Amino acid sequence: MNINFVCVRLKDNVESFERRRDAAIDLVRQVAPSENPFYYSDSRVAIYNSNVTDSAWSESPVYRAGATIISFSQPPIPIDIELHNSRAYWDEISNVVASEQYHRLLAGSFGISLQQGNVRVWTDYLGLGRCFYLQNEEFFAASNHLGALTKFATSKLQVDEEALGGFAAVGFYFNDLSPVKGIRHLGKSQLISVDRDGSITKRNYFDLTTLVSPDPEGVSIDETLAELQTVARNTDLLSKETCTVALSGGRDSRMTAAIWLSAGCDADVRTIGTLEGEATIAKELMLRYPEASRSNSVTHRISYPDLKPVSMPFGDRIENAFSLWDGDANPKVLDSAVRFTRPKRVSIGGMGGEICHGYYYLRPGQLEKLAKNVDPLSEIERRFTKRAISDKSREAVSLAVRQTAGEATAHGIHGVERTDYFYLVQKFIRWPRQKTNFASAVFLSSPSFIRASFRIKPKERVEKKLVTDLVAAAIPAWVDVPTYKASSEDLKVYGSAKALSFQKDPEDFWRIFNNADRWQPYFDTSRFEEFIELALADQGLPIHQSWFHTAIWIDETQRHIERLERDRRKL
Repeated sequence: MNINFVCVRLKDNVESFERRRDAAIDLVRQVAPSENPFYYSDSRVAIYNSNVTDSAWSESPVYRAGATIISFSQPPIPIDIELHNSRAYWDEISNVVASEQYHRLLAGSFGISLQQGNVRVWTDYLGLGRCFYLQNEEFFAASNHLGALTKFATSKLQVDEEALGGFAAVGFYFNDLSPVKGIRHLGKSQLISVDRDGSITKRNYFDLTTLVSPDPEGVSIDETLAELQTVARNTDLLSKETCTVALSGGRDSRMTAAIWLSAGCDADVRTIGTLEGEATIAKELMLRYPEASRSNSVTHRISYPDLKPVSMPFGDRIENAFSLWDGDANPKVLDSAVRFTRPKRVSIGGMGGEICHGYYYLRPGQLEKLAKNVDPLSEIERRFTKRAISDKSREAVSLAVRQTAGEATAHGIHGVERTDYFYLVQKFIRWPRQKTNFASAVFLSSPSFIRASFRIKPKERVEKKLVTDLVAAAIPAWVDVPTYKASSEDLKVYGSAKALSFQKDPEDFWRIFNNADRWQPYFDTSRFEEFIELALADQGLPIHQSWFHTAIWIDETQRHIERLERDRRKL
């Protein structure tokens, strides 16, 4: 994903505009070094795109024709237009942008346009493509990099305590919150217009009700598959190299791979073979995709990644993570080494499949329990608030759940489906980190797939009906191949090879944790005392590491904002 940035001077007499602009762009260049960035600036507007994904995509994320500039965080993928060659690509995209029909582009990126002095900033229909914005009397700025926006704050940067409270409970920020008070996440289907006269308006350009409201007409598998195949072929055409397609023993990657291959796309199918059961199922699936039926170039490789403990010092992981994400990422990133790298090719996986099989009622008995609630979202709230968090954090969770409940009602969503809506607009959108060193297409975010997921019944979600039907329509021979679910014994393969942070380098880890003194207001400290005791007795588990990492993340977020404030004051 490219770092996409725009800043606008709202008053003619603001002398610090150029200093702030240069500081923001210098920061982006440090975070995401690029050989071929795009940069435009005049006395009032500046646009910068890091263009670090040019090694993966055949098309630029930026279009310029005369005084018109369009810049995306990733080259947008048309949903309802079949691209037969890339020569007409920007003709099609510029028409979509000019007509403000952004919902015709696959979710996953956000856009900026400049035309006749008017600036437009928009997110995709789901808000999946990260975009934050800052607005005050002197400046407007928007980007998927929070740190760059802080350069345009005209008052002291402060931590958003409500945002951190929710984050402590779930590991992502709810709704339009960010860790910095006054910097907001631009939500689903939203468009901000900054006109030449300095006036600013924000509105929705698309009604999400058309995707998520129940519909008695049911699901058309043929129409859903056709749209997904169009997205797949367009992605294939826009990719510079053969796309990497993930295939495991599970359901979602099977569905994704089946759709991709049935669309006639080239594919470098990859399977992680650490768990033998995954590799066995994947081999069987590929054997059932016979050469005779292929109109494309397909290879299948099983890789065996090195499971040695992470060698990067824990402190370096924290430093690199906050340079990339400024606190807007799940602390799970600290489980592994954190580095900026340029993507080599586009990756395709099963992200988004959870929306069609009942994320919050997968286990036996959960659907029945949720169905008994007057509002099933109250049960989701209870699950979150019984964790090792403080009352302050519980209040933040309760507020977010109430806000989502109001949205669901406005869309006509009642019953258990309200939990699916919560998953879609909260966790699905905000939990995945902004992949600044990754090129991917989340084509299970397509409108037809979202619509189909909300038209099936809760019981059909539990039964994985939509997944099965799409696989049957795409590659029928794959339907009766069993899925693989790792047993506790299988998972020990990972656990025995990967030392936890407090085991790998205990001196460094406990030094950092013991120096962290700003996380306590957000957690139940008595529970943490139990976690610490278990870890020191060599009985710590991955769940304890997760809590420790989240506490450290909350602490470091506050320190990071203080560092950003010191830099801002110099401007």
